[in-house]
Amino acid sequence: AGTHYSAIMNSHIPRLVASGVMPWPVDGGTRYVFIYENNWQTPLFRTKGKLALGMKSDHVMEEFVKPMVAVLHDFQSKGFVHGGIRLDNFFQGKTENLRDMILGESLTTPCSYMQPVLYEPIDRAMADPIARGMGTFADDLYSFGVVLTILLRQHDPMEGKSDEEIIHEKIEKGSYVALTGKDRFTGEILELLRGVLHDDRAARWKIDDVIQWMDGTRLSPKQVMKRKKASRALNVGGHRFFRPEILAFYSQDHGNQIMQVVEDKKLEQWVERSLEDKDAMERMEMAIETAKDFGEGEAYQNSLLARLAIALDPSGPIRYRGLSFRPDGFVTALAEAFVLEKDLNPFREIIQQNIVMFWLNAQVDNNVDFGSIATRFESCRINLKNDHVGFGLELCLYFLSSEAPCMSKVIPNYFARSADEFALAIEDNLGKNSRESLLLDRHSVAFLTSRDSKSVDSYLIELNSYEEMKKLIGNLGTFTLIQDRHKLPPLPHTTAHFVKLMSPIMARFHDAELRERLNNLFNKIKNSGDLARLKAALENPEMIEDDFQAFLKAMQHYNELKEDKSKLQKKLGSKEKMGRGTGQNLSAILSALIGGILILGIMFYKLS
Repeated sequence: AGTHYSAIMNSHIPRLVASGVMPWPVDGGTRYVFIYENNWQTPLFRTKGKLALGMKSDHVMEEFVKPMVAVLHDFQSKGFVHGGIRLDNFFQGKTENLRDMILGESLTTPCSYMQPVLYEPIDRAMADPIARGMGTFADDLYSFGVVLTILLRQHDPMEGKSDEEIIHEKIEKGSYVALTGKDRFTGEILELLRGVLHDDRAARWKIDDVIQWMDGTRLSPKQVMKRKKASRALNVGGHRFFRPEILAFYSQDHGNQIMQVVEDKKLEQWVERSLEDKDAMERMEMAIETAKDFGEGEAYQNSLLARLAIALDPSGPIRYRGLSFRPDGFVTALAEAFVLEKDLNPFREIIQQNIVMFWLNAQVDNNVDFGSIATRFESCRINLKNDHVGFGLELCLYFLSSEAPCMSKVIPNYFARSADEFALAIEDNLGKNSRESLLLDRHSVAFLTSRDSKSVDSYLIELNSYEEMKKLIGNLGTFTLIQDRHKLPPLPHTTAHFVKLMSPIMARFHDAELRERLNNLFNKIKNSGDLARLKAALENPEMIEDDFQAFLKAMQHYNELKEDKSKLQKKLGSKEKMGRGTGQNLSAILSALIGGILILGIMFYKLS
């Protein structure tokens, strides 16, 4: 987004001077920073609760609409979606005149994250702010229309209403009627407002339509989008519902009651007879059928409620166990859950139960990127079957978002987007904070698997081992590959850290003198920052083989001594017999020797 934004040259948006990762002196880490030209400070509009400024239409058209249409045209030409067009994001420029206004930035947060539901189209307003997804240029035009309405209207029909009530009003009346309320607009301005506030994204005006309108071309008036309304209400837990979208919106709040009307066939009868929507009926039957594949009890209820909400309101977000998200906003919600240490089971279940695929199959909007979304979530579903280090939900996070930085706790407060940035962040952090544990955890291994698989794949077996020695070898090997592949400078703090953790590896060497020599060698290497040299010292095949063979010989000698000891102890156990056999043998030898001497003596005597 930053690249597209930088290409826009317009005096009504702050100029992006630079962006990138830089040291952050507050905590000693790094941050991704956007630096803008300092030409916007004071808010342009000051309101106290009531969002109705009652400006003259001619003044607004000349001073606000013309420059904003130029900005929107530049956005579209450069492929940029702003996602932050709202009243409190406009600032004074050179003067306090409306014509010199500056539209504030939106790059530092996920698209539409800061937008109140008032400024969002109905389908996006119903999603959690963190999970609205990238959005489209049509959403920016809608937000522009809301701001324009606020500038022109005399009354604020939404004053004091909650987010839920605002969404409810938009669904019941349509955005244009809900936002204009008592105010009546006629002529040209009515045409513009209806065009950009149309709830049907396909029917909503494009920027070219707005430019034609400004040039005096009269376009066909846009009729308010008609939503289906049942002929009679469906009673759910004492609440009466006429519209399927509103029932879907509140489905998570009335889960048990909805399950009851499903079991009683009342929901089916309501959709078929009162709503008379065959498509919704087919989707609902499919929802009930597919939900049975994912267990019973609470699991079945959660799965069914999510599918029923999609069946009733396919254009709305996916709702599951308190989450409400657009498919492309799933990953930002997942990232937030990791950071805030929220329950991750709902995210895991959404992927395992193919709920996103059910949403895709229910869509009629041709602008949805079916193939890309389906492929990515299917890959995640396969990854979740493997819960080893380097896979699981962590890998899904980095696979679904190529822009996500490493979220491992081994580099807190650092913004690392690649394997080399991760290794440098580790080096910098170790220089400031001592650690006693290994450097690679589930997050960092998944991050490296996604960003630079060649650096970690060959060590996944060691990293998943229960043996500390093998884990240490996997850690050292991975960092060595990263340093080599990315031509990194010496990493003395990282090298010293591995030397400090050498006890498990040193224990595999049997020769005390060898261990002493290695310790001396490691002490020389640790300040060099050369991980490859450290790894080579540990993985010298000749040294390992010589140590092993010497150990085998020592073991054989030990076993021989042990066997001799055993025999001696056995003999000592029979003291009265001990030495008898040896004595008898010795006596026999001595007798024979003496006898021989006597015989020789007698023979010499006779001969002489």
